Amino acid sequence: IIAITVEDTDPVRAMRTANAVREAANEHIVNVMDIQAVNVVETANLPTNASGPNTLRNIALGGILGAVLTAAVLTVRFLMDDTIKTSEDVEKYLELSGIRLNEEFNEVYVNGEEKELSNIEYQMLLLMMKHPRKIFSAQNLYESIWNEPYFYTCNSTVMVHIRKLRVKIEKDPQKPEYIKTEWGKGYKFDAYGA
Repeated sequence: IIAITVEDTDPVRAMRTANAVREAANEHIVNVMDIQAVNVVETANLPTNASGPNTLRNIALGGILGAVLTAAVLTVRFLMDDTIKTSEDVEKYLELSGIRLNEEFNEVYVNGEEKELSNIEYQMLLLMMKHPRKIFSAQNLYESIWNEPYFYTCNSTVMVHIRKLRVKIEKDPQKPEYIKTEWGKGYKFDAYGA
């Protein structure tokens, strides 16, 4: 049993080609097999629909594939993009004078070297870096960081934490470049360093 299929852009030409192949095959088979005749079940039919590519389906598949590919590219670009775009980003990635804070992970880097700070030290540095050169009194710092009312005895608590913070981030804690004391007023973060 031999089935002959012909694909062509012109359905009439496809039918004629299939019939011509069938006739040529009949003669060849009769000669080769040394038989009287070949039984032909049916002649070629005129196609009623195209056997070639389904244009509508291919357009739909191309559109879906294009949308998926575009979404993948945009997702990768979004995930790889670490530029600052919003005010929240500025607060997440704060860097001044060689000190970089990453609020998302509570990380502190001084000249590229990660520093381990306590939560209180981190909160003090963050507050002062968000407001560079602003003078914070001991009371301002205590009430902002500890969220408790300030008493005069709390002054030494603030001083101890400022000293510990300076030891961790300053080259010389005795001559601080970043966290400066404004005598009689409080402390400030000097965005320009020394």
